[in-house]
This record gives sequence, structure tokens and C-alpha cells, in this order.
Amino acid sequence: ADALTGTGFPTVGERLWNGATWDRKRNNIQATLLASAARTTTQTSASLTNYNGTGLRVILDMTAVGTGSVTVTIDGVPDVGANYNILTGAAITTNSVNVYEIGPALLAAANAKVNSRLPRTFIITVTANNANAATYSVAYDIG
Repeated sequence: ADALTGTGFPTVGERLWNGATWDRKRNNIQATLLASAARTTTQTSASLTNYNGTGLRVILDMTAVGTGSVTVTIDGVPDVGANYNILTGAAITTNSVNVYEIGPALLAAANAKVNSRLPRTFIITVTANNANAATYSVAYDIG
């Protein structure tokens, strides 16, 4: 089981208290959000959970932009209330690898880096800026 209830500290493996349950401690996490494919519509992830990382790196690899255009956004998801924007990238209109970072020790850079801790729950959205196909993939690392 990933989370344990109760207030006593679990005896097997290192666990961290999340305010409601115990989570197992994790190392860095790497995942593919969107495999490479041609897309014409906006893609929004499910809510993603950051168990104990402080930073996030999102990589968009645009391989066939054509006349398409996309914009990456990363939003925090609070327990109550509306989602809030953390980072909005610039429109991608060329074949390129684009990196977006959130972390407490980063030097902020417009549309690319934010000096902030990653919240526990977040979503990643790739907005199609027009109806023209663009081929890309999206991956992320939490650390």
C-alpha cells in the first residue's frame, strides 16, 4: 500500500507524513506524459501527485510543428478553490526541445523557469493554439 492511515509511524521502510496519511519516501520520478504523436487539440493531464519532491522539469520535444503551435502551462491544484497558474511557456512554433522548470533554487526566466516549490498536486496542459497538427512528446521529472 502506498499510504497508511493513523498517527503512528510505520515500521517498514521510510515514510513521510502528508498531513493525513503516511507516504513512502520516493526518489526522483521520471514519466512520459504524452508519447510522440500528431495532435490538433489541447491536452490536459490528470492531476499529478508530487509526493516529496521540490522541483519539476517538463520537456516538450516538438518534432514536426508544420503550421501548428502549442503552449505549455503548469498549474497547481489546491484542496479547495480554483487551480492557479505557476508557469506559462511561450508559443512553440518551431521544431525544438523546450524545457520548463519549477524549483526553489532556480533563477527565474520568463516563460521557462519559476523560483518556487512544486505543490503536492499539479496539472500540465499543452494548449493547441490553432487547429493545425503538430507532432510532439511531453515528459516530466520530479526531484
